[in-house]
Amino acid sequence: AGVFDDRVVLVGKKSITALALADGKPLWTLDCPTPAGRGVAVGQRYHLPLASGELWTIDLSEGKAVDKLFNPNQLGRLGNLAMYRGLLLSVGPLGVQAFEQREAIQAEIERRKQANPRDPWGLLREAEISALRRDLTSALASLRLIDADAIPADLRERYRTLLVEGLVSQVRADPAGYDPEFAELGKLMQSPAERLRYQRLVADRQLARREFAATFDTYLAMLTDAPAVASRGKQSVGGVPTAWPLVPLRDDRDDIRVRLDLWVAGRLRDLWTKLPDPDRNELDARVRSLAEQDSFAMDRLVTLFDFHPAALPVKWKRIEKLAEQRDLVAAEQSLTELRRHADSAIAAEATVRLVRLLLDFKLVGEAQQLCDDLLRLPEATRIADGSTPAAFVETLRKSGAIPAAGSRPSRPDWSQTELSLTRMGANYSNTYTQDLPAVGSRLPFFRDHRLQVPHEDQRLEVVDAASERTEWSMPLRSRANSADGSMVTAEATGHELVVLHRGVLHALSPVDKSVRWSFPLDGRSGGQVNYGFQVQASFPPMQSSLRFSNTLAQKQQTSQSGSPLSHVTGRYFCCQGRRGLTVYDTLSGQVMWTHDGIRPGTSICGDDEVLYFRTPDQAKSFALRSVDGQPVELPKLHEWMNRAVHVVGRCFVFADDSQSKGKPSLRMSDPLLDKYVWRGIDLPTGSLMSLHGNSQLVLLDPKDGNLRRIDLRTGRVEKLGAVATDDLKGRQEVFALADYDYLYLIINGPRQAGAFYSDGMASIRASGHLLAFDPQAGKQLWKQAVASQNLLLERFDHAPVFVFAARNHQKVGNHHLWTLNITAIDKRTGTKLLDMHAPVQNSFRSLIVNTANRFIELRGYGERVRLEATKSVVSGP
Repeated sequence: AGVFDDRVVLVGKKSITALALADGKPLWTLDCPTPAGRGVAVGQRYHLPLASGELWTIDLSEGKAVDKLFNPNQLGRLGNLAMYRGLLLSVGPLGVQAFEQREAIQAEIERRKQANPRDPWGLLREAEISALRRDLTSALASLRLIDADAIPADLRERYRTLLVEGLVSQVRADPAGYDPEFAELGKLMQSPAERLRYQRLVADRQLARREFAATFDTYLAMLTDAPAVASRGKQSVGGVPTAWPLVPLRDDRDDIRVRLDLWVAGRLRDLWTKLPDPDRNELDARVRSLAEQDSFAMDRLVTLFDFHPAALPVKWKRIEKLAEQRDLVAAEQSLTELRRHADSAIAAEATVRLVRLLLDFKLVGEAQQLCDDLLRLPEATRIADGSTPAAFVETLRKSGAIPAAGSRPSRPDWSQTELSLTRMGANYSNTYTQDLPAVGSRLPFFRDHRLQVPHEDQRLEVVDAASERTEWSMPLRSRANSADGSMVTAEATGHELVVLHRGVLHALSPVDKSVRWSFPLDGRSGGQVNYGFQVQASFPPMQSSLRFSNTLAQKQQTSQSGSPLSHVTGRYFCCQGRRGLTVYDTLSGQVMWTHDGIRPGTSICGDDEVLYFRTPDQAKSFALRSVDGQPVELPKLHEWMNRAVHVVGRCFVFADDSQSKGKPSLRMSDPLLDKYVWRGIDLPTGSLMSLHGNSQLVLLDPKDGNLRRIDLRTGRVEKLGAVATDDLKGRQEVFALADYDYLYLIINGPRQAGAFYSDGMASIRASGHLLAFDPQAGKQLWKQAVASQNLLLERFDHAPVFVFAARNHQKVGNHHLWTLNITAIDKRTGTKLLDMHAPVQNSFRSLIVNTANRFIELRGYGERVRLEATKSVVSGP
C-alpha cells in the first residue's frame, strides 16, 4: 500500500500487515476479506475497497478497522481508489464513481440541523450515511423526520429510493408483519422492475402467512405482468435475445440473476415441498386444470410444472408436435429426459418412442443401441400397447428396420492388403484443417461422420467417413478482434452440436443440416488465450485406484483448455467469463441464469438437476440447482469431489475401502438422494484403471490378467477376456484405448533410448505388446509385438489400421539425417502390414485417413508420406 511515517503497509489477499521501516519487524496484522482494488491513504486512515462491496477504513497506527461502509448494489462494485479535491474516486470494472468525504458532509449535516432539525437535505444525507453502514433502521428513522411536502424536487427521487430500501428491510425482517409499512411500500413502487420486486415480497409475505393458494396465484401473476412480455416483447441480456427479464435470485443479493420464468419455476417447486395435504389437493386440481387448457402454452406449463404429474401428458403431446415438425434435437432432448423417469414403464415407453423417432431420421445405429438397452429391462416391464420391450425389438428386427442380433456395421477391411509407402512434396502453405473428434459423444452418427474445420475457409464440414463425401458445409461466424484464437471448441449433446468459433457460439443440427441459433459471446473468456496452435492433451496410462482417485480435479482442469465453453448437458451449457458464469438453454440459446464472482478456471460438472463447482485452487466446492442457480446444501460435497474417481452426471464414483471393511471396492453415490446407485464391484489389490469416454471404466487385474469394462451409469460389468501373466511381467506402464469396435491394450516394457516422436500430433509410447479384445465376444483377438514406436492417435476411431511412427537421428559421414520408421498393424487381425524406414527432413502436423480412396497420409509443410492399400478386398461384416 505504501510507506507511511515509520511503517510499510502491505495488502494481501486475506490480511493487511504493517512492518517497521527500520528493521522489518511486524507491527500489526489485520484479517480482512479479499480486496477489490488499490486503496488510498488520507492522513492516518487507509481506505481499502473489498470484493464484498464494503469499504474499510483502517487506522494505520493501531491496525484496526475503525469504519466499515457498504456500497449499495445500484452503485456497482468498487475498484482502485484515489483522492481528488476532497472526492474519493473509485475506478472499477464497470465505470468510475465519486464519493464525498464523510467528515465534510457530516459537518454540513450538523450545521443544517442546528438551523432546522427537519432540514430535508441534512436528514436525507444522514439517512444515506446510515445506509452505507447497512443500518437501514436508522436510515428509515431519519427519513421519517422529513416533511415529504418540503422536499426539493431534485431530492425527491433519492428520498423515494432510500425510503423503499428502508421499508424493504423492515418487511424482509418480518414478512408476516408490518402491515402499514407494506401498504406504504406498495404505493412507492413505480417502475416495472420495482413492481416485480414488490410482487416477490408479496409472495414471501403470503408464504410466511401460509397462504399457499395466494402465493401460487402471485407467482403466476408475475409472469403475466412481466415488463418484458407486457410492453416490449423480447429484450436482450448480454446480447442474447430473451423473452423474460433476469431477476435477482433473492431480494437481498443480486450476484445470481435468473430468467423470470425459471425463477418462478424454482419457487413453485420449493412451494410444493412445503404444502400440507389440504392445500396440496387444492393446488393439484389447479395445475391439472391449467394442463387441460389449450390457452396455456405447452412450453410454459412444462417449464413451470416439470415436477408435477399433470405435466406428463403435456410433455407427450409436445413431443408428438416436435416430431411432426421434424425437430429432432428438441424431441430427442425431451425423450431423453423421460428415459430417466422414476417410473420404469414411462422410461421404457420413452425409449420406444425415441427408437421410432431415430428411425424416422434414418439413424439406425442409434436406434440399435437403444434396442440393446430395452433388452436389458426386467421381463415384467410393459410398454403402452401392453407388449414387452423384447417383443418390440423383435418386431423391428423382423421388419429389417434394425439389423439382426450380433451384427456389426460394415468397416473398411485392409487385413488382406499390402501397404505401399510413397513420399511426395507439398507446398509450404500454412493452411490447417482441424478435426473435432472430442465432441463428448459416442453416438453412431459421430462414428460414421468426421467433423472438420478448414481454418482458411472458416467452415464446419460434415464428411461421411466411408465415402469421403462432404454432406454439409456450413460457414462459421466470428467476432471481430476475438482473442479466442482460431481453434474451434465443440461439444455434442444428443445430436445437437454446440460450437465456439472465434468468440461466436453456434448450435447446429448436423443430422438435418440446420443452424438452430448463433450469437457472439459477451466479452472474452477468463481462461488462457488460444493463439491458434492445436494443443494435444496427454493420454494417461492405466493407474492404480489409489492414484486414480486423485485425478478428477486434474481432468476437470485440463479439459477446459482455456475455452469459455465449460460444461454441456442435454438442457444447458455453461460459459465462463472474466467476471462470472452464464448458463444458456441449449435449445433456444437464451440465458437461463448468471452468477457473478465465479473465478475463471473453476471446475464445473453435474447434470440437468444440479451443478457442482470447485475453485481453481481446489479450496472450496459448492452446488447450485441447474434450473435457476439456487444454492443446494451438500455438506460432504468438497470431500466427495476430492475423493471421487469420476463424476457421471451428478453421481460420484468412488474406488476405496471406506465402505467395505478394508476391502477395496467400486461404487457410485447420488448426493441429492443420499443413496447408492450401485456398489459392490471388488477391486483386487493392485488393480489398474482407465477411463473410456465419460461413462466407461476399464479395469485390469495384474495378478490373474482379467480385463473388465464397467458401465459407470449402471454398474454393469463386461468381461473382455484375460491377459497372459507373462505379458504383464516387467511392465512399466499399460495403456487402454478403444475405437468403436474393439478395445486395445499397450503393455510397455522398459523405455528404450532413441525412439521418440516430437511432432505436434498426439501419440502414445509403445514398446512391448499390443493386444486387441472384442467386447461383444468377451475374448482376446490377437497379440502383436511392437518395439521402439509411438502410436499416432489422430483419427484413430476411423483408421482401419494402427499407425506407429518413430523418428531417428543418424550421422552418415559428415551429414546428419533423420529417418522415419513407420509401422502399420491391421486392427482386425493384428497383421503387420508395413514396417519400413524412410528418410524425412520435415515434421508432420496432421494425419489424414481416406477410407474411400484407401490411403493414410502424414502431412507436413514441405512433405507428405502416404500409406496406400494396393489390393482391393470387399468390406467384411
